[in-house]
Amino acid sequence: MFKAIGNFFHKISEKNEEFIRQKQAQNEALQKQQCNTCHQCQQACKCNQVQQYPPPPPQFYPEQINNNNNQYNNNNQQQNPFYGKKSCNFSRYSEKVGRDNHFYSNYFDHYQQSNIDKKFYSVNSCELKSITIYHTDVMIVGIQCSYKVGFDTITVSSRGTYQGQVTASTIELKFAERIESISGRSGDSIDRLVIKTSDRKLEVGGFGGQPFKNIISKGGFNTIHNIGGSTRQFLDSLYVVYG
Repeated sequence: MFKAIGNFFHKISEKNEEFIRQKQAQNEALQKQQCNTCHQCQQACKCNQVQQYPPPPPQFYPEQINNNNNQYNNNNQQQNPFYGKKSCNFSRYSEKVGRDNHFYSNYFDHYQQSNIDKKFYSVNSCELKSITIYHTDVMIVGIQCSYKVGFDTITVSSRGTYQGQVTASTIELKFAERIESISGRSGDSIDRLVIKTSDRKLEVGGFGGQPFKNIISKGGFNTIHNIGGSTRQFLDSLYVVYG
C-alpha cells in the first residue's frame, strides 16, 4: 500500500516538473520573440543580448572647427571703419596689413581725423613730407606723419599704449624724393617695417609674424596722401592712400 502511494506522488512530481519545464520553454520563446521584435525584454534573457555602452563623445571635424572660428571672429570688433571710406578720384587704398579686428582696437586715419578743412582740401591735396616710426627692437609701437596741405603742414601721431623704452626713427623726404615701397612683417600686430625711398631705406622692428610684400604698387610717380590703421599696445594694422 505504501509503495503504491509513493509511486502515485512520484508520478505527480514528474508531471509538475514537466509542466514547469514547458512553462520555462514558453517564457524563453516569448522573451526571444520580444528581443527580435522590439528589443524591450522585461527580464534578462539569454537570447540576442547586446551589451549597452555609453554614447561616444562628440567628434570635432574641420568644418565644425572652422564654424567655431567664424563664430569667434564674428564676436570680434568690426574692422577699421575708415578704410575705403573716402572716395579718391586720383588715388587708391593699399592693401591693409596686420590685424585690425581685435577687441578694443583704436582705429586711426590721418586725413579723416585731422583738422584739415575737408570742404576745401580733398585727400589728394595732402602730401606726405616726413614719417617717424616709434619702435622697440621687436615691435612697431606707432607712427607719426607730417603732411603738406596747401601752404600749411599738419602733423598727426598714432601710437600704442606701450610704456617701455621706445626708439623714434624718422625719414624726412627731400625734394623729389618719394617712398617707393613699404613692406615688413606682421601677425596680430606689426612686427617690422621696411620703408624704401628713391634714395634710402629705413628698416626697424623685429622678426616675428609673417612677411608681407610691398603694399604700394610699383611704377609711376607715387605720392602718399594719407596713412591709417589701428593700435592697441602696439601698431596692429596699417594701410596707405597713395596716387
